[in-house]
Amino acid sequence: MPVASTPPRVSLLIASYNRARFIRRAVESCLQQSVQDLEVVVSDDHSRDGTADILRQIPDPRLRIHTQPANTGCWENWATVIRLARGQLSVCLGDDDHLPPDYLERLLATRESHPGMDIVFSPTTSFTAEGQQVRHLVPDLPTDRAASPAELMYGICAQNMSLPGALLSTELLASVWPETKPDDIVADVGFVMRLAARENVGAGTCNDTAYLKTVHSEQISERGVAVAEELFHTSSRILPTCRSFPVRRHAARFNAMLAVLLARHHAAHRDLHRCRALLRHATSVAPWVLAPWSQLVQAYLTPGRLRRSTRTTSATA
Repeated sequence: MPVASTPPRVSLLIASYNRARFIRRAVESCLQQSVQDLEVVVSDDHSRDGTADILRQIPDPRLRIHTQPANTGCWENWATVIRLARGQLSVCLGDDDHLPPDYLERLLATRESHPGMDIVFSPTTSFTAEGQQVRHLVPDLPTDRAASPAELMYGICAQNMSLPGALLSTELLASVWPETKPDDIVADVGFVMRLAARENVGAGTCNDTAYLKTVHSEQISERGVAVAEELFHTSSRILPTCRSFPVRRHAARFNAMLAVLLARHHAAHRDLHRCRALLRHATSVAPWVLAPWSQLVQAYLTPGRLRRSTRTTSATA
């Protein structure tokens, strides 16, 4: 498909794999934006379910499709679609998610009103595949000014925002994304944590619209323990790069609480050695937080009780 000679203002980027069920909705929600100066770039990671065929059936010159010759994996497929972006600004979109028609218009207006906002987030409303609303998360960031790095780190550690749906410069996206390769399945969260660790990036939020996320059993976020483990390692890598105390404090608390979560998982599986090691780590990185200390005491004095409470918690979560 020929590429327009003039680069678009915004690139909407989708890295897809085996999403025949959702991909048309995702792409069409991008093409139906009230802002017209855009391109939609999809990199299909050698899907086997007809995703590529569905994409080829969408007759819009603003849609650019790249098909990987072989399956490259989630991170590399995102790296590919980011490299293909031609717009000055970019938004990354999950291949099972979608956008309301005024999404870009609202985020662009917020960014233009506050030039210090290098990255603009929005609330996220999650739905089941059947359309039932599950939750609505609002980023804990200001709407009328650029947040400080500490505020951005606090927001990402509160887990109410991540890269999908955020509006930022393509140059910034392309420069930071390679750093996230070790983060694997949590590269989107690792990306924003790295922005906060840089301490020269302003962030804000636009609460006038919402990113529409689909919750289903096939998505990576449903792999609870695996995601927590990757987040723990990612935050461990980022901690040494946090220069200022407020940024480091938020990142350290996040890392410690992830260590507690993983320690309780190991306790439930009777691996007290790994449980205690994680709790000792938690108390060393965030000694002012009470939870790791109480869990550590329990792991040594009443490990049976810790195992039972962990199983109860897991069963009722």
